[in-house]
Amino acid sequence: GSNIVSQVAFLLHGITENFNESNVSVIQDAVKALIEMCAGNYSNQVIAFKGQVTQSVETIMQKDFSSAGATDRYKLKSSCIELLEVMLEETDENSPQLAQWIINHWNIATFLKAMFEFWQAYLGPFNVSTREQLRNSVFRAYHVLRRISDYKGISVDELVGYEKHSKKTDPTSFDKLFDESVDDAKGMWQHCQDWSRSIEVVYKAKSGKKILTRTYFLYEPHKHLGESEKNTIMLRIKRNTPQEKLSDLLKWTEAIRSAQEWKKKVKKSWKFYWLLWASTTRHFILFWLTILINAIVLFSVTAPSDYDNETCAVDGDCNSTTLLYFKPILKPDTPVWYYPAFYILGIVHMILALWMVLQYFAKHWTNIRFEIAITKKI
Repeated sequence: GSNIVSQVAFLLHGITENFNESNVSVIQDAVKALIEMCAGNYSNQVIAFKGQVTQSVETIMQKDFSSAGATDRYKLKSSCIELLEVMLEETDENSPQLAQWIINHWNIATFLKAMFEFWQAYLGPFNVSTREQLRNSVFRAYHVLRRISDYKGISVDELVGYEKHSKKTDPTSFDKLFDESVDDAKGMWQHCQDWSRSIEVVYKAKSGKKILTRTYFLYEPHKHLGESEKNTIMLRIKRNTPQEKLSDLLKWTEAIRSAQEWKKKVKKSWKFYWLLWASTTRHFILFWLTILINAIVLFSVTAPSDYDNETCAVDGDCNSTTLLYFKPILKPDTPVWYYPAFYILGIVHMILALWMVLQYFAKHWTNIRFEIAITKKI
């Protein structure tokens, strides 16, 4: 096995030294073979490094073989990034030493330029599938940089010389590298930071020793649980047994996922578009309209004036000596404009309120339960 790794590594190095577009498919096969043999295997990683794989990868990254076709070019460079990612895996207690060797023979500027090349292609006129692959390559490259920064014990921004609010009068190494394209490069970097997360995992090496390492992955901010969802789960999840807790957690997360998918479906559907149209503005108007109507009622309506004399003229019971005496119910005193304004504003308020109710049912339909109360025998 080790002999094969060595042969493939030296074959790759020899081909890249005499690189031309006709060898792209052969190089691609060699890189793929090294990925399979080195993944999770520290011994093979060391052999591949000694076979000058790092230099071969850098040579490929520097090449501009545009005549080979965009698809083949990006596939090969993407495979090279994956190979470098595999070589930097922390699968052994000696992995940090191997990583340091790789870093010493590695040009960060070349790697960043290749990463930016993928980003520019991702923004280009490719189909959805190709664009997704290009974007994944950008993140794979970013995660390689994160891995290297972990080995060096510095932040990834410090590793590449990135400053979010750097000045043109005092450019960083990141600014100098991309020069006129620095704004686009910063956009790429910010996107990677926003859409990337990591977790710590315990890896058991062949020697039996447990290694705490970090794993990076692509993360979509819009699909994570918000604080309200987290609080809901924490307050309502069942905790009688570990099995029940796990089962209930899966049910809750599935319900939340279903609710989020339904909200997306509602937003994309033209049938529900009118229900969601200008919702923030409508709710704002409804809020102040409620206050306005209450203020009009409070300050415009007064108790009816005392006109017992007029009532006595037509009410024979006014001077009655009976114990029961009924006075007519009188209308409150209101300005002339009160009723027209009240009914107009009231109708608008009713329409907006019904609109809000329909919107609520449309957005939260998956979470609404209809249950029939059944009297249970004790």
